Amino acid sequence: MSSADQPKVSVCVVTYNQRDYLGPCLDSLVEQETDFAFEIVVADDCSTDGTREIVRDFARKYPGRIVALLNERNLGPYENYRHVHRAARGAYVAHMDGDDLARPGKLRAQAALLDELPDCPAVFHQMEIVDSAGRLSGKLWPSRAPRRMDADYVLEHHPVFAHSSMMYRRGALDELLSSEGRFVDFLAYVQAALKGDVALIAKPLGRYRLGVGISSENYKWFDAVMAVCDHAERRGIAPAVVARARANQAFQMANNALYLKRYDVFRSLIESSWHAAHISNVQRLMYAFRRIPRLLLLLRAAYVSLRDVGIAPELDEKFSS
Repeated sequence: MSSADQPKVSVCVVTYNQRDYLGPCLDSLVEQETDFAFEIVVADDCSTDGTREIVRDFARKYPGRIVALLNERNLGPYENYRHVHRAARGAYVAHMDGDDLARPGKLRAQAALLDELPDCPAVFHQMEIVDSAGRLSGKLWPSRAPRRMDADYVLEHHPVFAHSSMMYRRGALDELLSSEGRFVDFLAYVQAALKGDVALIAKPLGRYRLGVGISSENYKWFDAVMAVCDHAERRGIAPAVVARARANQAFQMANNALYLKRYDVFRSLIESSWHAAHISNVQRLMYAFRRIPRLLLLLRAAYVSLRDVGIAPELDEKFSS
């Protein structure tokens, strides 16, 4: 692609101190085969570990294909995200975290579906889950989900998607990109879904690296996630749907805090979940035993052991994560 070509797709890559992961990420993108022009816009937020040099090397090797945005000062994750997405020139914009990977056919398949569905603001796909070394876990995210999802579904079932699986139609995230302050990826999904049903490709077109980013302690994002629920209610989502979304998000964060043995945080979150809405028997169990969290950990370990030998069923709820 020459620099004069107007790209149909822009891939926005955000990176900060990801020296060990960014090269494979960019390789997986430049190797995409398409019948349309695309650009890869990489925003490095003043990395100090050699990531910046990797961005420069790729920009020299692929002039016109890779656009390097080398921030002169550290913007922080929220403004760096907005910075790179505002720079995108394509009709369709894909997001990629610098530690994830694209699989062959990703850009072609997502752009084709957006072409096919002119009323669809965003398309996602399944992701293979890998560890920090890139070893496959055998699990997909999501393992199952509807092919089309409205804002109610996205709000109640988050996290449905990995952020690096998102390709959206230009304009779908204008509200997010024109705002200021911190946000979570959940807000991007809800804002897109408020413009129309979003779509899922039931095929693993990317790889998500588990445990590398900030999501391993998701309870720290409670206030930001609740703010997304506030936003959805202001935009007309039914209060009952919002209440279940609040309960589900607090429940998942409580489970995360329990796993990390942050028992005070766990008790606070499971109480928030229970008082928002009653959503499941597992939630009821965790609330009932909130003052003896070590027993809950023993019950979870027993459940996982029974599930792994085929005696216990797989739960939809994230009690066993």
